[in-house]
Amino acid sequence: MKRRWYRWIALGLTVGLMGVQAPAVHAEENQGSPMIENPTDPTDPTEATDPTESTDSTEATDSTEATDSTEATDPTEVTNPADPADTTDPTEVTDPTDPTDPTDPTDPTDPTDPIEPVKGTWIQTGGRWWYRYEDGTYPCNEVVEIGDALYGFDSAGWMVTGWYPQAWTWTDSETGKTESGTDWYYFGPSGAGFTGWVKDGGNWYYCEYGWMYYDTIYPIGDSCYGFHKNGVMMTGWNKYYGDWYYFNPSGSMVTGWLWDNNDWYYLDPEDGWMYADDWWKIGDYWYMFRSNGAMLTGWNYYYGDWYYYDADGREHRGWLLNGNKWYYLDPDPDGGYMYYDDIYEIKERWYAFDNTGAMLTGWQYYDEYEGWYYFDSDGAGHDGWLLYKDAWYWCEDGVMAADGIVKTGEKWSEFNKEGVWLGYVDAPEEEVVED
Repeated sequence: MKRRWYRWIALGLTVGLMGVQAPAVHAEENQGSPMIENPTDPTDPTEATDPTESTDSTEATDSTEATDSTEATDPTEVTNPADPADTTDPTEVTDPTDPTDPTDPTDPTDPTDPIEPVKGTWIQTGGRWWYRYEDGTYPCNEVVEIGDALYGFDSAGWMVTGWYPQAWTWTDSETGKTESGTDWYYFGPSGAGFTGWVKDGGNWYYCEYGWMYYDTIYPIGDSCYGFHKNGVMMTGWNKYYGDWYYFNPSGSMVTGWLWDNNDWYYLDPEDGWMYADDWWKIGDYWYMFRSNGAMLTGWNYYYGDWYYYDADGREHRGWLLNGNKWYYLDPDPDGGYMYYDDIYEIKERWYAFDNTGAMLTGWQYYDEYEGWYYFDSDGAGHDGWLLYKDAWYWCEDGVMAADGIVKTGEKWSEFNKEGVWLGYVDAPEEEVVED
C-alpha cells in the first residue's frame, strides 16, 4: 500500500509575536466579554450548499454499485466497471493539468511549541474590542488563544473578524534551519476562530479553529478534500506530490472506478491516488493502465510478452478468438502472457502456435524437435491413424512416426523416412516375450 497523502495539521499554532505594548491607545470604556459564542456565519455552507452534503463519488463512480467487473467473464457480454450514465459527465471535467503542483511545502505549526492560553480582560472602546493582559499589556499583530478559542489582533491591538494573515517563523532545533511563511485565519463575527466551510468569492475554504487548510488533502466528515496552496478547495483532476487525484464538483475525493472523457480510471480505494503505467490487481482480476491512467483494453506488449485485456479491462486467461484466429493466454492467476512460437501442453493435449501467437493446424515441422507434427482442425495434436493424400500416417500427441517400426495399437507397423506406412510387420526381437 502506498504512503498516506495528507500532511499533519496541528491544532496548536506557532505564531511570531510582534511585540507587547502598553495599552496607551485604548480607554477602558466598557469591560467584559465580546460575546464569545459560536458565531453564525452568513457564508456557513450548512445554510447554503455544504460540500459534504453533495453527491459522493461512491454514489456515482464506484463500480461496485453499477456493473461490477467481477460479475462476468465473457467480454462480449460485460460492460465497463461502472455505468457511465451514473458518473461525472466527462464534458464537465478538464483534462488533468498541474496548475498548482505542490513542491516541498513546509508545515508552519510546531507541535512542540503550542500557544499557551492567556489571562486578561476584554475591553470595548468605541464599539471595538481589545484584550488587556493582567500586566496591562495587550496583544497586537498576533493570534492568541483566549479561553477555548483563537482570536486575532491587528497592529493597533484591535480584535479582527473575517480573513486575517499571520506571519510565522520556525527554526529546526536540530539543524538550526529557519523557515518562514504566512498562515491565514478566518474569524467569525464574535472574533472567535471559525471552524467549518467558508465560501468567499465563489470558492470554498475550510478552517479549523480559524486556521485555513491549504496545500493538503485531509479527511473532513465522511470524505476527503484537497486544498490548493491558496486554500481553495480542489475539484476535478489535481496532481499532489507526484500522484493524480480526482475530486467531485462537491470537493469530495473520488475513490474506485471513474469514467472521464471516454476512458476508465481507477483511484485507490483507500487513499485516492490514480493507478497508472502498470498492472494492478483489483478484486480478483488484473488490469493494465496507461501512463496517463486510462484503463487499457485489447493487446498490450509489456516486459517482453503480449497480454490481452477484455472490454471490461480484465486481463484475459485461456483461449481467445481474435480476428478469426485462436490464441491462448496463460491461465495461471499471475500469468496471462500469450503462448507463441512453440508447442504447449494445454489440458493434456498438445497445441502449436506461430510467432504471432496464432494457433496452428495441419502439418508443422520443428527443427528443435527434429520431426513432423500434425495438428487437427481444433488445434490439438493428432492421435492414431491419419489418412493424408492417399497415404497412411501414425501420430501420437501430434508427433509423426517415421523411419522405423512402431507399435500401432495391437500391431507393429513400419514407416519410411517421410512417415508413410509401409505395412504391418512382426514385433522387433527385443519385444518378443517367450512363454
